Formats: sequence, C-alpha cells, structure tokens
Amino acid sequence: MKALTQLLTILITTFSSFAQEQYTLEIKYPSQSDIDEFDIKIDVGKGFFQPKLELTDRQATAKGIAYSSYYQISITHFNSDRQIFYAETGKKSRIEILPNSFEGLENAVSRAKAGGKLYDDIIGPLEDDLKIFFSKKSDLINSGDEVVKKELQNRIAEINRKRMDFIRENPDDFFSFLVFKNSLLRSKVDGEQLYQLFNQSFNGKIRQGTDAKSMEKYLLGKRIKAGEKIAPRTLTSFSKENIKLASSNNSQLFIFWASWCRFCIEEMPEIQELKKSFANTGLQMIGVSLDQNETAFETAVKKYNLNWPQIYGPEANSLATDLGFSALPSYLLVDKNAKILFKKEGVRENQIEELKSILEDGN
Repeated sequence: MKALTQLLTILITTFSSFAQEQYTLEIKYPSQSDIDEFDIKIDVGKGFFQPKLELTDRQATAKGIAYSSYYQISITHFNSDRQIFYAETGKKSRIEILPNSFEGLENAVSRAKAGGKLYDDIIGPLEDDLKIFFSKKSDLINSGDEVVKKELQNRIAEINRKRMDFIRENPDDFFSFLVFKNSLLRSKVDGEQLYQLFNQSFNGKIRQGTDAKSMEKYLLGKRIKAGEKIAPRTLTSFSKENIKLASSNNSQLFIFWASWCRFCIEEMPEIQELKKSFANTGLQMIGVSLDQNETAFETAVKKYNLNWPQIYGPEANSLATDLGFSALPSYLLVDKNAKILFKKEGVRENQIEELKSILEDGN
C-alpha cells in the first residue's frame, strides 16, 4: 500500500489572503421550467457552494463577494449534463437556460468555448488510458511492483508535460490558469519549472488578480530547497509560547499535518520514535496543523499524544504557503545555523528513515 500512497498527495493549499471583489450573476430560465429543477453552484475562489438566489420574473440573481478575478458557475438540470461557465468578477454576468441548452449572454463563457474542448481533446485520451491502466494494474501497484510503479509515474509525468504545453500555447487564458491551479500546482512537477511556467504564461489581467498574486507567493516558497538558508521568524504556538524559526541553538523539525490526513496519522508513531531517539540531542519538534476545525485539532493532539508545540490557525496556513507546501504530510528540518537539511511534501516512501539518517549524520 505504501508504494501506492507515495503517488498520492492531499491538497492543502488555500489562498486565504484573497482580496474581495463583488460579483453579480443573473440566470434567466424558461417559463415551462422551475428554478428548483436546476442545481446552481458557484465557486468564487474557495470551492463550489449553492448561492442564495433572488427570484423575479423567470430570473434568478445571486450577489456576493468573490476572492478571485474570475469565478466559476455550475448549472445542472436533472435531464442534462453539468455545464460550467466562467465569468469575470466586478462585472455583471448573465446566463440563459434554454429548453435544451445553456447560453452565456454577457460576461459568461462556457467551459467548451473557454478552451475546455481543446484541452479535453488533448489530455482526455491520456487521462482515460491512465484510469484503465490503474484499474488493471492496481494490485501490482499496491504490492510495490517497481516496473509497474515506474510506468505509472511515467504516464502521470507525460500528462503533466502535455498540460504544460497546453498552457504555453494558450498563455494569459483563464482556462489555462485553471489547469495550472487545479492540476499542476498539486503535482510533483519541480517547483522551479512551475515558477518559470507561471512567469512566462501569465502576464496580463490574470496576473493582476489576487489569487494569482497569492499563488506567486506560494510558488516562490516551492522553490526553496534543502541546502539553502531560511529566513528567521517568530511563531506563536497554540499554547501561546514563542517559537523562533531558524533562531534556535538546536535543530528544528517542523511537521505539517492535519487530523483528517490519514497518511499523517499513520506516520505519527515513527515521528514519536524519532523524538525518543534524538531526545538528548536538543532536537526541537514543532507541529504545524492545517486543520480548519479547532475541536478536531485538539482531539487529535490528545488522542495521538502529540506532546510537542503546535502551530495552528492563520500562522500555520501562512507558513505552509511561504514554504510552498501543497500536500500533507510535509516536513522541514532546519539546523542551528538556519540551513535547511530536509524539505519534502506529500507521502513518500522511506522519508522518515531519510530524516533519521540526516539527524544521525548531524549528531
């Protein structure tokens, strides 16, 4: 199972510092239909939700705050497929639901017209082949077959290369930006490659959006590598004690985790063993919880006996973004001279053993 889980990551990146912009969405629907026949959701930068609708004369209107320069609209009728539209915030958007179709009337372009059809034509067959391969070879993957695992990694890498090519060929395009944000940002593509692609492909209005600015900050963090020095900063733990990152007389291990992250919890016994093994070396261990639910966080700390300082809340999210961590569990090991000895994100085979080896070499 470990061979499979090393290929999986849990997305944690949330750009909570988005500035706020207004959106207004008007949806016209036919007289022979009722608005309750349609499942209408929007994503204004923090995930899809059902907006409150004001109904007047066959028209539904939604207004509110958006956290990105563009937002997504999802409309599903029980007799039809889901339709996705993209709209720019700060402008009124209008969509008309016709008897057998949907049409963007103003500041609303369908996914297909925005580039979705072209993307699906290029990437769709590769993704379908990957699903078939995974279905047929899942037992071998789970058993740790190195040949099959390598082929799976190669197939995923090829899809990511095609995604990057698509973005290069369609720069300053919102659909390309979504591909980057939703598919590549969480991938294991090298951080420097992602940063260069971002800089080369998005230089227009999209780059001015608050979500793009937050993403750039995250990408800068992703470029930080082992061997570099990290800037000192003072953090406040959940129990209100000050923790000085890169300003300690001892090595520091930061453990990025969450109560809902199964892989994090599975590795905690090994982390506990690390703590015991290096108790006499002065190693300082600090948890960084990306939990959104404080009760779940506190319960997990007690249940799994995580008896080391914990960073929780906005400071934890900010630290994860500044380091470019987009998956859990993640680890940062810094020596007493502020040099990064180990920086890895996501589930990887033997990473605790690698951490142990580095700590042994340093002591």
